[in-house]
Amino acid sequence: MRTTAVSVITLVSFLAATLLAPVAEAGIISTESYVQQAEADAQRDKVIEMLQREDVREQMLAMGVDPANIEARLAGLSDAEVAELAAHMEEMPAGAGVLELLLVVFLVFVILDIAGVTDVFPFINAAE
Repeated sequence: MRTTAVSVITLVSFLAATLLAPVAEAGIISTESYVQQAEADAQRDKVIEMLQREDVREQMLAMGVDPANIEARLAGLSDAEVAELAAHMEEMPAGAGVLELLLVVFLVFVILDIAGVTDVFPFINAAE
């Protein structure tokens, strides 16, 4: 009798665990979506590399942006915003246009602050 009760409890436990367990689903990833993601990652890496330069960090500090928050804020940007930043970087000649890039980055950060996504600039009140 005791063995039967233990067997029933064990069986019910296994059935409950099987039915309540999350189901993993796999899907096919298209080549186009994979290439788009790879391009977005490459653009994000390019922007991060640019923002890690010492002269760019000095300009960011002069504008009141904390360098420790740059990567976190960059992670908050959409792929389209990162692509826009990367495109502006490609248009500039080497060593020139850093100020314009910083202005674009600053404007993106201001827009994120206004939208309430970030809170870096205390003089900007997010919409509540």
